[in-house]
Amino acid sequence: MIVPEINAVTQAEQPIYFIGNTAFNIDQGRIYLNIDGIASDRFADNISGTLNLELWALPQRYNGSLDQGEQLAATSIGELFGQCYLENCQYDLIFVEPSMGEWNLVLLVREWDLDDFVTRDVVQFDLPYVVAGESIVADDSAAAVGQVIEVAFGEPREAAVAEDADVEKEADVVKEAVVANVVEEKEAALAEKTAADKTATEKAATEKAATEKAAAEKATAEKATAEKAAAEKAATEKAAAEKAAAEKAAAEKAAAEKAAAEKAAAEKAAADKVAALKKKLVRVNINTATEAELAAVGGISKKLAQSLVAERPFKTMDELVTVKGMGVRTLKKIELLVSL
Repeated sequence: MIVPEINAVTQAEQPIYFIGNTAFNIDQGRIYLNIDGIASDRFADNISGTLNLELWALPQRYNGSLDQGEQLAATSIGELFGQCYLENCQYDLIFVEPSMGEWNLVLLVREWDLDDFVTRDVVQFDLPYVVAGESIVADDSAAAVGQVIEVAFGEPREAAVAEDADVEKEADVVKEAVVANVVEEKEAALAEKTAADKTATEKAATEKAATEKAAAEKATAEKATAEKAAAEKAATEKAAAEKAAAEKAAAEKAAAEKAAAEKAAAEKAAADKVAALKKKLVRVNINTATEAELAAVGGISKKLAQSLVAERPFKTMDELVTVKGMGVRTLKKIELLVSL
């Protein structure tokens, strides 16, 4: 009876997983597994722990726990390098029938992590696996139609239990061998690391001495170079300071001469401006000017000019504030532009 994979759990966080299709054939106490491949996406220098293939019967679909399940078959497939895969995997294993009832079958690839085997990927078969009490094997076509695998057994459950015990014993032996192998490998790796550390320490000491000697020689050479550079720098700075002092004195002299010339020019310009203003300034006589002449004075509006003409003559400038529209501020503004 060959059962193809119906629904495989895809790779999750752990990069060791089934690839392609998976199927099995159960026949007279043995199971024949056919797997397209098992792959590792880890780094190329990573070697997995020992890997096991295990077929389990569970009372419900796989949810991460095997506590209520029964192991039906198992085998060790060794270790797997990162970026590698096993192709066209076929296994002929002892099959231990589960107890009577309806079961969900799952195929797991599990990895030894120095403490226990950890599930890395799972193939979940959708067809229920039914074990009846009568000695009848269901017809394959009927099973396909009903989506149920039915298997009946005439041999006593005790024989199956004995075979199950043999499988568990075999698994324990494999587990003990794995642990012993891991311990041996760990001790060998530790010894190798100790020797490598000693060699590395001696090499580091030799390299450190050579580095310190080279550093001392370099420091002496750098000191001599620095002293020579310092002397040259001091001479350069002295010459630069003397040149700067001379340039500063010349600049100060030129600045003083320029300031004197600018002061004289400013005084002359101020005098010229005063003379020009005096020449330009012509006051408008409020008592004799026409209305248009008064309106031409800045600060006197046309209306105010009419009022001034209407109320003149004026004897003093203070009388102008009595005219409507002429305030103190306006008078202050025009007092240099008008006369009486």
